[in-house]
Amino acid sequence: MQLESSGRLSKRIAGAIALCLVLPIVVGCTTKGSQPPANGTTDSAVQTLKIALNVEPTALDPARVQDLYTSELLMNCFEGLVRVDKNNAIEPALAERWELSPDGKTYTFHLRKNALFHNGRLLKAADVKYSWERAVAPQTASPVAANYLEGVVGLKESVSGKSPDLTGIKVVDDLTLTVILDRPRSYFLSMLAYTSNWIVCKEAVEGAGKNFGLKAMVGTGAFRMTEYLPGQRITMEAYTAYWGGAPKVGRLEFPILLSTEAQYNSFSASELDIVGGIAPSRYAQNKVQGKFTAEYQNLPSANVVYFVMQQERQPIFAKKEVRQAFACAIDRTKLIKVANRGVAQLADGFVPPTLRGGASYTSPLTYDPVKAKALLASAGYPDGKNFPALTLSVVQHQPETLEQATLIQSDLRANLGIDIKILEREAGEYFTAGNRREMECYLASWYADYPDPQNFLSTLLMTGAALNRSGYSSPKFDLLCRQADSERDTEKRAKLYAAADTLLMEDVGVLPLSYSPRLLLVKQGVTGWQSNACTLLPHFATTKR
Repeated sequence: MQLESSGRLSKRIAGAIALCLVLPIVVGCTTKGSQPPANGTTDSAVQTLKIALNVEPTALDPARVQDLYTSELLMNCFEGLVRVDKNNAIEPALAERWELSPDGKTYTFHLRKNALFHNGRLLKAADVKYSWERAVAPQTASPVAANYLEGVVGLKESVSGKSPDLTGIKVVDDLTLTVILDRPRSYFLSMLAYTSNWIVCKEAVEGAGKNFGLKAMVGTGAFRMTEYLPGQRITMEAYTAYWGGAPKVGRLEFPILLSTEAQYNSFSASELDIVGGIAPSRYAQNKVQGKFTAEYQNLPSANVVYFVMQQERQPIFAKKEVRQAFACAIDRTKLIKVANRGVAQLADGFVPPTLRGGASYTSPLTYDPVKAKALLASAGYPDGKNFPALTLSVVQHQPETLEQATLIQSDLRANLGIDIKILEREAGEYFTAGNRREMECYLASWYADYPDPQNFLSTLLMTGAALNRSGYSSPKFDLLCRQADSERDTEKRAKLYAAADTLLMEDVGVLPLSYSPRLLLVKQGVTGWQSNACTLLPHFATTKR
């Protein structure tokens, strides 16, 4: 998922914006009868957990979300059949159990009997089929959903609009469904935890019409959204009929603060309980000052920050020697030391160390200006002569990313004689341009949607993959990934992915820069919150005193 420097991506380039609401809207999606506060007190005494939201939601529709922060927001309202727990393992969510056929191609899911939508209706297997078919339907225009149901029989026909029926999904009865795959895919369960596979309520979605606004925000999660004031805040109330038990806090409030400085200042003024996007510069400064030592949380995170040289948009990047010249000309160690204030690890591959399964990596990428000059000359551009003008795109309001871009700009000028312009883009514009392959080079980050190397290599870099926005294509790389994707032996899978990653680094299909921890500020007295290597988890267990 893009947390773009997705990004979550995303968490991993995000997709087209689906902001359906332009006026303040308050809607109560109540169950039968009025809903009491989760802690049984009067409304005025309900405990409110305040969490900074540093993006305007890119979509309220789970089928269309790609960025990490919007996903973390919506996972309090919606759920999938499975989820990734705090130990990075797949655990039951709306499916209480499942079986896999001996050939590895058919999953049978058994749903919970007590899972309710926020309108009070019981979840049924038909809701799962509806949600997934809707997600991949052409009219939904999801830039990601097809990728996260990859392998389901009938997917291509549904995506193309030839058939609205995903034939590989069979409703057996109200609480049972089967999913048939074209071949064994060891990561399939993990994919089902992704945002676009969360379950929506058919009557709520269809009753809302064209706009997926608050009226359609009827999920099965621990909280229900009650207010969205664009540019200001989002509010959710605890859903006391939640199958996992009533949440510990009665309300979640998400002030929308696009500036990292505004988030930090609000936390300092005790106006926020959790801030999830602390800049490394601020963290390093506070560490020296001994400030917020108890509040800082330095979390392991499965992510990579990388430099994309788009080979389809800019033909010069189709030359391997040019990509290798750039890799040797950019001092990635300096980027970490200066822009990241040392709060990062030098990337020796595209897959983060936390997901390698013990496989060893040896990176062929080193900073070598002399070699960089020679490579560029062999590509036909000695000292940068006749090299085309380039624009390096980054997202606005991210000072460290801009500083990284400035350092890259300086290295390319000094070591290759290449001048490159830096363009800061509004987040939505940036995401849309990335989806359309309109940026010739840019800085990006990918946060794991689920803890598996497949989510990095196969998802982003295989030829023809829906989310391959780099233009990289290698038959040998593709073969290694396909073999690893289907391999059921954990050790063999890890070695195959390692071989694919090594080949990617030799080709410089993309240029990994760093792996970063996730820096949070959490107010003392806020406990029970959970996270994993991919994301913060829903706040059903979070308490506040």
